Amino acid sequence: MTDATARAWIGGDRGLLPSFISAMIRASWLCEGAGYTYVAIDDDTGKLVGISQWSFLYSDREDQRERGFNDFLQTLSDEGKAYVNGSSQVRAQFCTIMMVDPEYQRRGIATALFQLAREKGKETGATMALSTGNEQNIVVYEHIGLTLKGYKVFNSPWGAWPCWVFSWEQKE
Repeated sequence: MTDATARAWIGGDRGLLPSFISAMIRASWLCEGAGYTYVAIDDDTGKLVGISQWSFLYSDREDQRERGFNDFLQTLSDEGKAYVNGSSQVRAQFCTIMMVDPEYQRRGIATALFQLAREKGKETGATMALSTGNEQNIVVYEHIGLTLKGYKVFNSPWGAWPCWVFSWEQKE
């Protein structure tokens, strides 16, 4: 696995990646008001070509932790648990998943998915936030209209991982 961010969040165990993604999805989908998922479907083929999930962080809501994240945490090594539990982020509506099929990138799909989330954020007044460990995403997120708030390299037992943090702050 080459993604240093993912490697840190799954405690260096590549086999835990499906469980980690599943925990994020369950924690949002099974808890009323915990988050929102937006999808892009190719009208011609019916193929899922993009997904964006926004939710509050799992440490903020016990119901979210109970619906998957606690189970995932139990699969981590003690070192992994200590690392993940010791991390914190600003309370905000946070983009936990953003993916567009590589064959469909550069067609405005990510922008459309972000706009749907932004409209929902305007309804609630929430600050919308995301982070990336991929330097290539910086220009994409800035083009969409997010503001770069900071950069930091975090150290984990599985290697250093870069983190660029972006936000949309709702205007009145």
